[in-house]
Amino acid sequence: LEAFQVDYEVKEISLYGANGKPDWFRRLNPKGTVPVLQYKDQVYADSDLILDAIERGQVPSVYNNHHDDDTTVWRTLINSQLLQHGKEAVLQSRITKQLKDVLQEIDQTIETPYLLGIDLTTADCHAFPFLWRMDQEFDLQMYSNLSGWLRKCQSHPSVQTTIQPNWWFWW
Repeated sequence: LEAFQVDYEVKEISLYGANGKPDWFRRLNPKGTVPVLQYKDQVYADSDLILDAIERGQVPSVYNNHHDDDTTVWRTLINSQLLQHGKEAVLQSRITKQLKDVLQEIDQTIETPYLLGIDLTTADCHAFPFLWRMDQEFDLQMYSNLSGWLRKCQSHPSVQTTIQPNWWFWW
């Protein structure tokens, strides 16, 4: 949202606790997951759905790229490989062979400042939170292209405003 100048208002809710999530939030998203973006009468109750809406222009933004095959490749790699193997590695408190293989593939695939070229795209916004948290957990400096990409993303002003170092892992 920051990167593509989507106009939004943050409403923080308690994710846990005795009172649970407020009724107004449950009406927006019965599953109770976050994040949720509401634009007019449409509710996007998942990061992927929010990125899709930005890519399709359903949410006003300055984003000028469209969802393409390269974006799909990155989002699929993150969703189908990194999430699964990352969770296993965190639960085992060590980088597993499967996670090493995924990180090596990512490292070898990164050839430009950002995943799809010289501009930050939704592919970067999708991948960054997961890979940044992996780096915080395991220090990924051995993957030079990946580390360079992480530094490039972290230096982007819109990304800097969203990093919360003491945040719970994503699962």
